[in-house]
Amino acid sequence: MEKNIFSGINKIDIIKRIPIFANLDKRELEFVSEKSRIAEYKKDEALYLEKSPPDAFYCIVSGRVKAHTASPDAREHMLEVLHRGEYFGIISLLTGDPHSLTATAINDSVILKINKEDFDILLKRIPQLAIHLSQTLSKRIKVKQMHPKTVFESDIISIYSTSKGAGRTTYAVNLSISLRRETGKKVILLDMGSSHKETCRLLGINPANKSLNLKDASADLDYIKRHILRYYSGIEVLNILHVLKESRDERYIIPLLGLLTNEYHFIVIDLSFQMDEVVFKVLTQADDIHLIVDSEKPHLEAASRLIEELNKSISNAKSKIKVIINKTKPDEALSSEQRKEILKDSVFANLPEIETPGTGGGLEAGPIIIREPKSEYSRAIRRISRDTGNVLVGLALGSGAALGLTQIGMIKVLESENIPIDYVVGSSIGALIGAFWVSGKNARELENIALSFENKLVTLKLVDPALPRSGLINGDGVVSFLKETLGDKTFADVKIPFKVVASDIYNRRIVVLERGSLVDAVRASVSIPGIFVPIRRDNSILIDGGILDPVPVDILVNMGIKRIIAADTLPSPDDIQRTRLHEEEHEKKLKGERSFFKRAKFFFNSAAKRLITPNIFDIIVNSMQAMEYSLGEACLQQADVVLKPRLIDLKWYELFNAGRLIKLGEQEAIEKLPQIKKLVSE
Repeated sequence: MEKNIFSGINKIDIIKRIPIFANLDKRELEFVSEKSRIAEYKKDEALYLEKSPPDAFYCIVSGRVKAHTASPDAREHMLEVLHRGEYFGIISLLTGDPHSLTATAINDSVILKINKEDFDILLKRIPQLAIHLSQTLSKRIKVKQMHPKTVFESDIISIYSTSKGAGRTTYAVNLSISLRRETGKKVILLDMGSSHKETCRLLGINPANKSLNLKDASADLDYIKRHILRYYSGIEVLNILHVLKESRDERYIIPLLGLLTNEYHFIVIDLSFQMDEVVFKVLTQADDIHLIVDSEKPHLEAASRLIEELNKSISNAKSKIKVIINKTKPDEALSSEQRKEILKDSVFANLPEIETPGTGGGLEAGPIIIREPKSEYSRAIRRISRDTGNVLVGLALGSGAALGLTQIGMIKVLESENIPIDYVVGSSIGALIGAFWVSGKNARELENIALSFENKLVTLKLVDPALPRSGLINGDGVVSFLKETLGDKTFADVKIPFKVVASDIYNRRIVVLERGSLVDAVRASVSIPGIFVPIRRDNSILIDGGILDPVPVDILVNMGIKRIIAADTLPSPDDIQRTRLHEEEHEKKLKGERSFFKRAKFFFNSAAKRLITPNIFDIIVNSMQAMEYSLGEACLQQADVVLKPRLIDLKWYELFNAGRLIKLGEQEAIEKLPQIKKLVSE
């Protein structure tokens, strides 16, 4: 059996990356490890068959699994696709019933498997797992009873603001429309504000007195549907009359939400900013809480206090509360770092300022997501909706030294085709290019920066020799170059969420940098060992991210991102062989030159080349890239689309070939464009 990418990893390290086991203590993790085993399944291999007896608990470590059955005409009917970290087989285990579906590996997959007998022991030994799994079973059985022919998840999203005028309703309307467009699923917007005028005005809907009084709400779904308004974009709206401080309404709102979860995939609730028992109850019952806050310090502090209260009432509140900073004024008194400090680092997203009426259309012209789809506000809303709808697109930018400039060409195509990218993770040269891009430089500006290196004197500015103790180059020149573009920007200032990968040489582990200075993070990630002086950070010595994670697809996978585009800019053995053949053909041609002077020049250059080749830089980088290529091949198995340009007759140090490298990246992205478009539109 071939080794998978987890073969050399301690099983406990694998288990604690799985969400269901993430909060277990060391002793419990060891017990899970003792009772489980790692199993491998090839593409199209069945893990279990429909109607077979319950045999084990399954959890995906890598790969994908589909749950399917056969329709009466014998065609496969796929009900669900399961990804890394998701578990299955649980209903049969807990009920003792045969499997109702067949589970089949879509790709070669690595599965954590716990046999039935050991699983029973595990539940007795770790009660919190039993509680969690029982809740899961209850939810799935309910869905199955209510909709025997349909399986889908519903999310209740509560939108709240601690102050008036923070843009809560505008956000709720635009998020609802974007959720419908990005996921294609059913969305209903519940307006529980004190007045329904704002929502109807933004949508251009005539309320026609169609408001549902909570006291009149009943289990009669037809009665509720008579109060629902429909907007042409596909969303539905339900205005709810709620008398503030009327605590009796609390007993009506939860049954209402229960009915709606059986009809809609997303229930977006625009709550009144005035807190009462009903508002708080909805917040605690929601699957996600979007807390809209402007940049005023008192409002941020009020939001922080609310988060503390919610933490007392909601289990795992940190994963449910998403703070959205809405920029309502051109000038902000507090920096992004100060805002994050007040909110205890719980900021999820930042929304840019929207034009007000009279300055170019404003809100009166309709939802901005429709009116100005390319605006920064609309882009941010779409990213949030893709996150909420679990359809995020991630981009992994890899190592490759100068060859990594091909990634600029790839970004040019992604930009020109309006391919949505929600998260970027960069390693080595990918960290540098990624940092420039997410900080606001567009593809054309990136290209201009790269083309400046076609003047070889510019490249020399990056080289500042050091005493050969821990590296040959200090890296001050690189820092100066980075600061020219990035300035003092931090990870909190980027337009697209971004992470940088470095390698901790002392602890032999991958380090993910996502806070603080972008310049410092990139400087660490590009520190080629032996060439650049490494970076000391806390108790770590950080070097090139490509040493341990040349194409950081795994970081995106661990974040739960299921649509991944990877840029692999390391030369393959085939590229290297073809380069060598071209060089040999060129040498033969020069040897056959009739001109004495040309032949003499060739023999002189060949002799000089033999004296300096291989030099220490070539030995270090080529050795490193040989290792990185093997690691990268394993990482790329989990990507959906891999962009891998052919890198023939190009060397790792040829920054002066930026134009050609960018063109190669552009050609590769254009060739893979059908795959990319299919991925983001599925």
